[in-house]
Amino acid sequence: MTAMLLESAVEQGFIYALVALALYLSYRVLDIADLTTDGTFVLGSAVSAVFSAAGKPVLGLVLAFFAGCAAGFVTAFLHTRMKVQAILAGIITMTGLYTINLWTMGNRADLPLLKADTVFTRAAALLGSDWSKLIVCAAITSAVRLVDATVNDVLGLAASVKVHERSGSIEFRLPGGLSAAAESTCQSLLAGLMLYFTELHDEYPENIEVMEA
Repeated sequence: MTAMLLESAVEQGFIYALVALALYLSYRVLDIADLTTDGTFVLGSAVSAVFSAAGKPVLGLVLAFFAGCAAGFVTAFLHTRMKVQAILAGIITMTGLYTINLWTMGNRADLPLLKADTVFTRAAALLGSDWSKLIVCAAITSAVRLVDATVNDVLGLAASVKVHERSGSIEFRLPGGLSAAAESTCQSLLAGLMLYFTELHDEYPENIEVMEA
């Protein structure tokens, strides 16, 4: 295997690692079969490509993120407010995104970026390295993973959430080895959450039960 093939394989691995993280969150953490990822991955690519072709690749990355958030909000709205089953809500959003993705790219199935200014070309000009594409892919994937690690490890708040069609349970716990300041912050946050769920229990005693360890 040549160095070029190895570099290309690792680049694609970093890119699809974001898809794997999204699927992990929905299937493993939330415990629902959410197929929205199949459409939002292409939606983000389409938005980023359009703005890259317009000479604004960095803005394209930011707007691609918010476009994916908007699509996820549609799925969440269908599931939580319209009472559509999770897998069907994801299918509805995914199917609708096929049309939206084509519309985003100007009703074209592909968008050539061979001569466009992209984040990769800017990284190559800034770093002056043949490995610039790999560095950009690794940086973006690492940033996403860092956010997850910050929430779960640095802040000391580990949450296990299970969502079912008819029942749900949320468990919060603090890991050991926290500094005094971090533990105090987490305890204050958990106290606020417990107070909120207690108020919900008072309002819906038949549907919500609060148990302290």
